[in-house]
Amino acid sequence: MFENQQTNQFSEIASSKGIEKLIQALEDGDWRIRRLAAETLGKTGDPKAVEPLIQALEDNDSILRKLALKLLVE
Repeated sequence: MFENQQTNQFSEIASSKGIEKLIQALEDGDWRIRRLAAETLGKTGDPKAVEPLIQALEDNDSILRKLALKLLVE
């Protein structure tokens, strides 16, 4: 339930051009927030998402790194 709420919130942010907030969320201390932010950024298709996703390739969370790579390849 928490994850669905977060996904909905991130989707709203993305649809309202809150890309900068999503980029900031990639620096959050909670891995769940970082993963959701990366996934949502990737789904926006916004060119501003590319560089932050490249930087996410160096995150401590291996799942986030794999997710960022997948999103960049798509």
